[in-house]
Amino acid sequence: MKISKPLLLALSLLFSIASCSINTDSSIKTDEIALEEIERKNLSDDKSNTDEITYQKLNKYLSDRNLELCSFYDQIEKMEIDCIHKADAMYPDFGIKHNEYVEKLTATEIKELGQKHNIADSVFTLIAILGVSYCK
Repeated sequence: MKISKPLLLALSLLFSIASCSINTDSSIKTDEIALEEIERKNLSDDKSNTDEITYQKLNKYLSDRNLELCSFYDQIEKMEIDCIHKADAMYPDFGIKHNEYVEKLTATEIKELGQKHNIADSVFTLIAILGVSYCK
């Protein structure tokens, strides 16, 4: 379950207030707690902004190659499943050779996709990470 930022902030603030009222240590001030909450929110916003910027840059990169993130991500997932099925047929024992064959086939397919669409190897990692987050 994904919790929205406003709800997370509200829950965090409620927890801070509850712990402040329970805490008998006078060294904790509500101003310090409020400042901590603001800092947490800013850190969270910075990460979101960085993710969004990376997502936008990746979309632009893929768009320049006439690709769209989610459809390309789906294509890669299907290719990986096909590689697994080929390895299943070749090595039905599902042992080490099976795994090595899947890795070999997948690496070959990724290399071919990269050459076909002029995509750097490192971009496939971004596609995998952002595809999980943005493609449902």
